[in-house]
Amino acid sequence: MLDQYGVTGIVLFVRDYERAANFYRESLGLDIAIHGEGEERFMMGQAGKMSLIFFETPEPKAPIPVFGLDDGGIDDVVARLIEQKAQIVTPVSHAPGGWTADFDDGHGNLLSLYQEADKPRKR
Repeated sequence: MLDQYGVTGIVLFVRDYERAANFYRESLGLDIAIHGEGEERFMMGQAGKMSLIFFETPEPKAPIPVFGLDDGGIDDVVARLIEQKAQIVTPVSHAPGGWTADFDDGHGNLLSLYQEADKPRKR
């Protein structure tokens, strides 16, 4: 089902945005920017075609691969995951610039879906 979509991003959790931004800018040469305010605040950068999305958290968490749904259809993909008995951790919800949903692979690994807001949620 997800074989037609590529992993287009990785969510990383950091303790301090500024410290992380300095590392990714200075050590890796990536263009990193902080967006939003309050609970909507996140940091993002590009590594080739891969987006790195950062959220600040006091405790480290495992990175989350993000499948980019270029054509939309997030509601349909989530429905198919439910049919396959996947545990939906975060139902389809608003994300900066679009929609997201998270699910567990049954082994404790979190995976995420993302589609841009201008794409249809159903196909």
